[in-house]
Amino acid sequence: YLSADEIRAINELIDGIERDTGAEIAVVVVPSLRDDIFSTAQELFDRWKIGKEGVDNGLLIIADIGGHQFRTHTGYGMEGLFTDAMLSYLQESLVIPGFKEGRYGESLIGYLETIGSMLRDPAVQGEVSSSADKYARKAAFRENAVGFFVFANAGIAIDLLGLVLLVQSVSNANKTA
Repeated sequence: YLSADEIRAINELIDGIERDTGAEIAVVVVPSLRDDIFSTAQELFDRWKIGKEGVDNGLLIIADIGGHQFRTHTGYGMEGLFTDAMLSYLQESLVIPGFKEGRYGESLIGYLETIGSMLRDPAVQGEVSSSADKYARKAAFRENAVGFFVFANAGIAIDLLGLVLLVQSVSNANKTA
């Protein structure tokens, strides 16, 4: 579906975007998928660990040519900028028309150029950083909340044990009296 020159251009775009912005992008083009595109995208995204740890700034672009499906799967750190509505608009305007004409590589290159331009925009970088910060705070809260609940439950167990021992000692004192 892609020529050697198109693959090279896509890889250069991806490398340039990562070098300039830190965002990690993977592109997958397949003849057809066994599963639905969302499940496949999620599985690949998780398996390949696309995006920097703690920032989750990854994008997975997947095209199922035979199934006429296209998806851009985002890490949490990219969701503030690349909302479902924004991605849908970009895909419908930049990718789908070319795909319908069999211009897969050209369409993907144009899409990646637009994504790269957006990510390099200083205002957009602030939005991505803000989204990444929100993601990091949520992840830290979840970790702290789990620790708190474990600690709180341990405290409750100790309190219950103390109560049981107190009741037993009172009961024993009553028996001897």
